[in-house]
Amino acid sequence: MYLREIMDSLNGNERRRAKVRVVIGTSIGLLIGAGVGIMLAPKSGRALRQDMVNGASWGVDKARETAHKAANFVKHEAASVNDAVAEKMDDINTSISLVEDASKASQAEAKKKAQE
Repeated sequence: MYLREIMDSLNGNERRRAKVRVVIGTSIGLLIGAGVGIMLAPKSGRALRQDMVNGASWGVDKARETAHKAANFVKHEAASVNDAVAEKMDDINTSISLVEDASKASQAEAKKKAQE
């Protein structure tokens, strides 16, 4: 548990998770507040039911919009991570090539000294 928290704080996941929690909490609070407001409004049964249907429809639309935004955010972040991993892999492959070249040069030099 603690290792995950440390890793999250180092790579920025903690902030992203906090943002997601705020969005979810705000959405839930908004829906609850709208429901309570509708229930306490002095209206007839038919008007109240219509308001509840409208409120539910609005809530579904907002949930879809939020899910769409979250999906786009995740796609963008996944692409960023993918690019970063590809860049690191290129760096690692370059380092491996340099080490292999240095190793071959050292072997050649050692063979040359051994033959002398």
